[in-house]
Amino acid sequence: MIEVSGLSVTYGRGMPDVINNMSFDLDRGCVLNILGQNAAGKTTLIRTLTRELRGYRGSVRIAGREITDYSIRDYARVVGVVSTSFSTYQNLLVADYLMTGFVSQMAPLSKPSDEYAQKAFDILERFSKQDLFNKQIDQLSSGERQIVMIARVLLQDPDVVIVDEPTANLDVRNQIAVLNEIRRLSSEGYTVVVTSHNPGHARVMGGKTLIMGAGMYTFGDTNQILCEETLSGYYGLDVAMRSIDSFECMVFRDGARDGVELVF
Repeated sequence: MIEVSGLSVTYGRGMPDVINNMSFDLDRGCVLNILGQNAAGKTTLIRTLTRELRGYRGSVRIAGREITDYSIRDYARVVGVVSTSFSTYQNLLVADYLMTGFVSQMAPLSKPSDEYAQKAFDILERFSKQDLFNKQIDQLSSGERQIVMIARVLLQDPDVVIVDEPTANLDVRNQIAVLNEIRRLSSEGYTVVVTSHNPGHARVMGGKTLIMGAGMYTFGDTNQILCEETLSGYYGLDVAMRSIDSFECMVFRDGARDGVELVF
């Protein structure tokens, strides 16, 4: 479904590559977790997949076609992007925002039909959030906004869903709700690409994981990537796998005997 071959990306002539000779394949219906420290290139990869950065070297193919060969309309039919910003839509009702998900399916200058309005309402019912339909965007909580953004992308009916940091600024309950929806998308046949700063999220998502570092990357099955050796190498921390009260956990610390431990 997604084929990346020899991908290299730089932000200017003479500048070092942020991504260097990256290759991986992702099948339909799979989740790809993208992990790595800040400045490892995660956002650069997402911006390449979403066609914000077009001057890359190598090949990026989705559904068998180079992404630069798609028209804007055709690309929107194949790839749905869950935006990280609502700034453009603050004054819209949720109903109107959801309607923008149908743009790639509508004739130019046409208005959404009653059928589209019903589909928009129905997609919120799927999330048990139909009460949000007539609310204004700026009245929503962070968790509600994430659900509404995912709902809008599903109205595009794409094959691939790209989600950049879906749990940022969410409390634990809303993190679980959003991760459940992402896993549900995969089970329904969507190919999902998701970035996270939390290796524990990759663990519960399963599928494939791409972990990125300065000029390097490792790609493979999530249960193989999330091991002590790989995580220690990419995060520069001591990492241990432990069983804690019947839970299998990943424990991160900076080496200090009395330092803080983070458990995922």
